[in-house]
Amino acid sequence: MNIQDVLLNQLRKEKVTVIIEDIKGNSYQGIIRGFDNFCIFFQTEQGNALLYKHSLLKIKVPKEFYLKMPERESSRKEWNKTDQVNEAKESKTIEREVIKKS
Repeated sequence: MNIQDVLLNQLRKEKVTVIIEDIKGNSYQGIIRGFDNFCIFFQTEQGNALLYKHSLLKIKVPKEFYLKMPERESSRKEWNKTDQVNEAKESKTIEREVIKKS
C-alpha cells in the first residue's frame, strides 16, 4: 500500500474534515467518503462531489492529525529472519561455552 492510499484510507475511516485544493485554486472542505486510483468521492456541506486526482494540488489535514503507517510485511519477515539467525548464533555460542566449562 502506498502512502497516498494509507493517508486517504485513514482520513476516510476517521472521518477527518480536510480541505482539498485543485490546480485552478478552488478549495473544497469536507469528508472523504471513498477513493480509487483516479478519483476521490468527497462529501461537502453543499453535497457530494467526485474529484479527479489528476486535477488536485493538495490535501490539507488538521495540525493534530497523525498518520499511522502500517508495518510493512516484507520488513517484518526480514526482521524475523534476522532474529532467528541471531538466536541460532547465540545458542551455539552458549553451547560452546558450556562444553568448554565442562
